[in-house]
Amino acid sequence: MPGESDYERADIGGYSGRGQALCFFRDEFEDNDLFDIVIVEGDCPGSSYFAAELRMNIEQANALAAECAVPIRFAVQG
Repeated sequence: MPGESDYERADIGGYSGRGQALCFFRDEFEDNDLFDIVIVEGDCPGSSYFAAELRMNIEQANALAAECAVPIRFAVQG
């Protein structure tokens, strides 16, 4: 059975769904500043929280993407 550190490694390495999104926005996407996307690698010392966080409204981000012809759209998960 996978342990907590296994999940963390999967996220950091891009082997999970969350990890793939993190790696894409951290390593490949060139418009993080335009969309106010912040890469979080541990929200406090010792934290295992890693994410690419969209810090603007999803509707605004999608309108901006369409306006700037950036081939990406954002959606609420769940």
